Amino acid sequence: MKQINLKYEGYLTETKLYDIICDFCQQVGIKKPISQFKIGKFKIDVVIKINDTMFAIEFDGYRHFNNTITMKRDIEKNIQWANQYNTQIIRIPYYIQLTEEVFNYLFEEIIEILFIKVDIKQDYLHGFIDKMALLPCDFNELGQKLFIKNMRRYPKNVEKEIKKSLNDKNKNNLFTNTFVELFLL
Repeated sequence: MKQINLKYEGYLTETKLYDIICDFCQQVGIKKPISQFKIGKFKIDVVIKINDTMFAIEFDGYRHFNNTITMKRDIEKNIQWANQYNTQIIRIPYYIQLTEEVFNYLFEEIIEILFIKVDIKQDYLHGFIDKMALLPCDFNELGQKLFIKNMRRYPKNVEKEIKKSLNDKNKNNLFTNTFVELFLL
């Protein structure tokens, strides 16, 4: 089993995600990932090919939770990708960091195919840490449902860090949204 070591500083962005995936591909000896891969009328943030399988990776910024047009496009893009490549798009919301645990969870199929172990060093917590981060109380209704769905799918300690970040923001009475208050329980 080959050991892969990845590192990034600060919070995850689309650019950092691409750089991390480039480093990953170089270390495992596969072709450099494609940025802004075109599929029909859509673009995928990052695509890697392993053997005959294409893997799409999307970084979902705040617009993917509060902009109906963006959300509709995401649904269409997911369907088109699944129909054309028979895999699901790996989506990483802006409030999730690419920790070792999250990487191993999201990229489980890739890790199994390549028979590797991945170690990631990073220094930023999951959640709504940045002062300018759009909070779940600002998401539209569909975005709030997507947020809850994401929380149920990620490892429990990720949910715990996100709840802590929301509690920390709420200590300053930044929001009184019933949705967020219920989530914090």
